[in-house]
Amino acid sequence: MWIVEHFRLPGDRQPVAEIIDNQSNYDAAKILRGITLLEEFGPLLGMPHVRRMVGSDKL
Repeated sequence: MWIVEHFRLPGDRQPVAEIIDNQSNYDAAKILRGITLLEEFGPLLGMPHVRRMVGSDKL
């Protein structure tokens, strides 16, 4: 299992957690489900959950 850590700014501010907290319950649940899948499958997680970023050959 992989460990997904939220990005932290100096002063222990967590902008990712803040964004998730400001979503509707439905959207927050979808985001958290995606994070759970990333923890379980790591780089093996594929479509339809992840896609290559447009304009980048490496991401």
